[in-house]
Amino acid sequence: MEGGIIGDTAGKMLKSTFDDAMQKLKKMMSSYGLSDNYWSLHKLKSKVQSDAKNKDISGLSKPMKRHYDTKLHRVDPARWQSFS
Repeated sequence: MEGGIIGDTAGKMLKSTFDDAMQKLKKMMSSYGLSDNYWSLHKLKSKVQSDAKNKDISGLSKPMKRHYDTKLHRVDPARWQSFS
């Protein structure tokens, strides 16, 4: 895919611009036999939110950040206490 995704909304990309670019990418991937590797916008948001060190990168609300963060996080187990 030559060039980048160009929008005319002062740094903000319209959803239609993104959709058009993703459709072009999907066609190109199909021509190379890679159509099984295509990802949706939902999966892309999830990947970005999960991999970002700065969880505020997406500008989503806290509940949506938790929804899109699909990484397994390490949790320390509770301590065992005896009640005898």
